[in-house]
Amino acid sequence: MVLAWRGVFEVDIETTGDVQSLVDTLGKIRKAGLSVFIKCFGSLVRKLLEIYCFAVDKYQRLGVYGTQVQLETGYQKLLDASFECLVHVLDITIARQKQYVHLFDKLLSRVLPNTSEFLMHQMNRYIAGFEKDWNSTGRAICRVCVLILRISIASTTDIRILVRSAPMFSKIIGRFLASKDETLVPYQLVMIENLELILDSFKLIFPDNSGLERVKLVTLWSKAIGLRGLGELQHLTKNSLINKKKREKHQLVVID
Repeated sequence: MVLAWRGVFEVDIETTGDVQSLVDTLGKIRKAGLSVFIKCFGSLVRKLLEIYCFAVDKYQRLGVYGTQVQLETGYQKLLDASFECLVHVLDITIARQKQYVHLFDKLLSRVLPNTSEFLMHQMNRYIAGFEKDWNSTGRAICRVCVLILRISIASTTDIRILVRSAPMFSKIIGRFLASKDETLVPYQLVMIENLELILDSFKLIFPDNSGLERVKLVTLWSKAIGLRGLGELQHLTKNSLINKKKREKHQLVVID
């Protein structure tokens, strides 16, 4: 139904403003299996971006995008539901299944709905949630942030718009990496592994002075990470006895 969402839902939404049926459908999509996502990956992601842009457009028309007044409305629900579904599909299909990365490359080679800076704004909000409401979408974003960034770059008609969003994205990553909350360490490690790819993507956002901007970002993130050392990252699904008997591969961990 999501692939034909305009024919199924758009008329009712336009006439009544009720988005709940579409929100519920997006929730069901998240429960679909990997085989479904692989089969219709390109079409599904494009439709999710269409829905997301549709919700953004409604916000803009109301003239209160991003304000507290708008957070409780149906369009906020639709915005969040479409974004969370997008993150889930990218996570399950690409981030966790590297052999299907060609599907993502094929997606980027096609014309995508213009997401402008809004995808990055949304991603910033979820990452910043580590301080109060660290949920499954925030954790998944640590794995797919580069994918969302690349979609933002590929879909935005005026890349200069992202110049305003990139610094805030970088600062929020810095705050996240600087956190001393031990429960965040596995996700901080994933984010650290993605930093180089984020820097590579930023070359497209700051083409004229990318070298200078990249140096600034490296400095910012280095200060946030602080002193790091090589240590053992215990397997999240193993008990302490197994971890004592079997050494895991070494990764960067935070040390005081």
